[in-house]
Amino acid sequence: MMSSRKSIVSLLVGCLLLAACGKTPRGIINEDDMSAIMTDMLLADAYIELNASEFTTDSARLALKQSAVEQHGFTMRDYDSSLVWYAHNMEVYHDVLDRTVERLEKHGVSIPNDKPYNGESHGPKRYASVGDTADLWAAPERILVLAPTQGQFTYFNFEALDDRDPEPGDRYELIFKYLTQNSRLCIMLAADYNDGTTHFMTRTTNYNGWTRIAIQTDSTEKPRRIHGYIAYNSTEPVGVGYIDSLCLLRTRLDSKQYNYISSHRKVSRSR
Repeated sequence: MMSSRKSIVSLLVGCLLLAACGKTPRGIINEDDMSAIMTDMLLADAYIELNASEFTTDSARLALKQSAVEQHGFTMRDYDSSLVWYAHNMEVYHDVLDRTVERLEKHGVSIPNDKPYNGESHGPKRYASVGDTADLWAAPERILVLAPTQGQFTYFNFEALDDRDPEPGDRYELIFKYLTQNSRLCIMLAADYNDGTTHFMTRTTNYNGWTRIAIQTDSTEKPRRIHGYIAYNSTEPVGVGYIDSLCLLRTRLDSKQYNYISSHRKVSRSR
């Protein structure tokens, strides 16, 4: 009996100790500090955009972001490795996002419910997967953390949801927010047709902020498939690329934008 009581007491003490340790393991920035860092990183982004003439080089922009992390007693390496952990523990990460929103609002940054977790107004609203404007992003993840693989590209492939009411001439636009330490992102967006033809667009960027790439479909034929990839390659051995608010918007034919189709690259495959 005495042995059983000791076991129960030991178990209760162990549970209390685990609760006191929080949700993050040793070596990972805790939720409160991570929220504070993310708040300062987003404020730094906003400051850079408002004072673009003072931040004309990647090193200048990176220095400001590094200071946003270091003032909390951490390094960019700490931040990147923690970001990877949070990406695999989304419930905890969403708690951090909620705290970040609260901190931003204390700084006077208003964040409506239909916009992503940032202080900018350039992100898309949330749309359903049907209608004249539809969000056809199919993957369950709308947040990606891309880790380097020894100088090689890390690929994330995607396909649009099956469109319930596509029309010839529809336009598809991939939109997301990208945060990086001067790491390169390559994007491809393509439309396949039943005749074996594929129209596609590519883009390379290392810009911090909202990123967009669009494909204009043929006005005489509905596309069979919309797909693409996001490829990441870091110049730093521990550099991490962070993407959030992913969406793939389908909008109807706009005659003012239709000439954009002439810039597409095209390939044909025999059936």
